[in-house]
Amino acid sequence: MREFDSKKAEFYLEEVIDGYKVSPKLKHIWGIQLDILERISFVCNKYNLKWFIAHGTLLGAVRHGGYIPWDDDIDINMPREDFEKLMSVAQKEFMNPYYCQWDEWDPRFLGFARVRYANSTALFYGDISYGDVNGGIWVDIFPMDGVIEDEDERAAQSEELEHYRRLNYADTYGDFYYAYYGIDDVSWTGYIEEARALTDKYGRKWLRQQFVDICKRGNTGHEVRSAIHCLRTNYECCYWFKEDYDELIDINFMGKKYPAPKGWERCLKIKWKDYMQFPPVEQRGYKHLEHIIDPYIPYYEYPFERFTSFHKFNMRRKLILVCAGRACDDFIERYRNQYDISIIVDNSTHLQGQKKMGIIIRPVEYLKDIIHKKEYQVILCTSYYVEVQEQVKSYGFDESYIYIKDRKYI
Repeated sequence: MREFDSKKAEFYLEEVIDGYKVSPKLKHIWGIQLDILERISFVCNKYNLKWFIAHGTLLGAVRHGGYIPWDDDIDINMPREDFEKLMSVAQKEFMNPYYCQWDEWDPRFLGFARVRYANSTALFYGDISYGDVNGGIWVDIFPMDGVIEDEDERAAQSEELEHYRRLNYADTYGDFYYAYYGIDDVSWTGYIEEARALTDKYGRKWLRQQFVDICKRGNTGHEVRSAIHCLRTNYECCYWFKEDYDELIDINFMGKKYPAPKGWERCLKIKWKDYMQFPPVEQRGYKHLEHIIDPYIPYYEYPFERFTSFHKFNMRRKLILVCAGRACDDFIERYRNQYDISIIVDNSTHLQGQKKMGIIIRPVEYLKDIIHKKEYQVILCTSYYVEVQEQVKSYGFDESYIYIKDRKYI
């Protein structure tokens, strides 16, 4: 059995685990999450609450004895009753540097909870300019609710859930929310107007409670399966049989024992079928690409202006767009008439040599040969900004801004 001890300096060294190179940064993310996990375990044991590791965390425990080497989070499930008991004591039990987010006091976390560590950064792009938000690295906690077995009734539940999910987020973010759930601006505006009419009449707490009540509709006491309706509608790969987690066992995760479903094998087969099979190499990587994650800098000190304020740079500078994919196309469509886009570079050999706006796409290495660097401003058009930013910095461009496709820049 592998030995893991996040209290030792060796834990944070770069390491190859099951063929995947785990960076010191990812190890530090793990270390913070393991600390949060210990706190959650302590609180749940204190109040005799049922909880267990789930989803990718459970898979990692079974297949790797800890994290999936390319994973960057921890997932916990709780029966609805235990989840609500935990939330009733959360604010007094998770004190600084810990913080528990739940929709009762933070509407961005509709239906589920996150326990965060404040002296770190892990913030969703949509929350960057939201205001006062705790943006520390987190552990997710999901309540489990009964699955309605009648397909027509379940479809009706799913339709209502998605409608009230959109209404709640429309009320929370308004037209600033950048994702729009893949729907057009006109439809999103309709949700905003409906949400405001309902909250004016009944209040925000009522709107949130409608969503929760629909999630709980299948909790009859006789349900065969449970699911995390709060996360997605008809998320069938996470429909678990209650008998599989009625009884829990201890399972090894990163050198310590944590509760897991006794019927863990069927749980994993429901989601992954051949769960011991590794995914293709190209699918191994961080999954929270729409988040800024930094274990070294507290969120209240993080320079978020790099993501929100590219309009503030010297307007006379020529622009270098790094990465020539869809985000680059989006930037060009929006701003080609406002800024002098001079150079486009990309690491992909199949894009190099092609043209955008009549500009030849060059290798990123081209930047090291630019002499008058202060004449240019670099815009990184990619969610993989961390790796690319370091590359660009090595070529002498210390200052760069990040542009994310579809995000609203105010």
